[in-house]
Amino acid sequence: MSDSLALARPIPEVCEYKETWPSLLRAKGYFNIHQVSIGGATSKEILKQVHYHKMFYPDIVILQVGIVDCVPRFMSRLELDISYSLGNLGKKIRAFCNKKSIRKYRKISYVNENEFKSNLIKFKSHFENSKIIVLGIIPAADEYEKLVPGVKDKIENYNHIIFNTFKNVIKTDNVVLQNGLMSDQHHLNAKGHNILFNQIIKVID
Repeated sequence: MSDSLALARPIPEVCEYKETWPSLLRAKGYFNIHQVSIGGATSKEILKQVHYHKMFYPDIVILQVGIVDCVPRFMSRLELDISYSLGNLGKKIRAFCNKKSIRKYRKISYVNENEFKSNLIKFKSHFENSKIIVLGIIPAADEYEKLVPGVKDKIENYNHIIFNTFKNVIKTDNVVLQNGLMSDQHHLNAKGHNILFNQIIKVID
């Protein structure tokens, strides 16, 4: 289960479905893959879907979540929803607030650290008979920190929670070190997906 990071993408560069880590697992031939990936989903939204998908009684669950939860924002989800209800006025407010200085000052995360930890524990409880493999949040490169001030510290804090909650956690530092990200410094390119695929296989084996 994941946010958009496990999905194919047309922007900012192209990553075909066949190049994604879930597709690479499927291509191995001995995995029956049931993929649940929701673009822009937080751990809270992933958790809301769990009761449907746990009924597949999976042997292995792979979880990739956290970046949407932790990234510093200039508005909360509620504030964002209210701004959209205001039409053109809301558009002007968003344009005014969407600045590095305001994002850096407010440092709002859609899901705070305590709620994130709680969501992970609840997720874990739904799959007590499954092996859970969690992909750590990809560390922020310097370029990402420049785009989103404060994201490095946020990712480190939320990764700390992940590593303290689950036994089988895959470190994702190599994705950054081996140029596995798209130009937005966030989404995986084909190389990044292949890096994660090989790490997942090692844990499964």
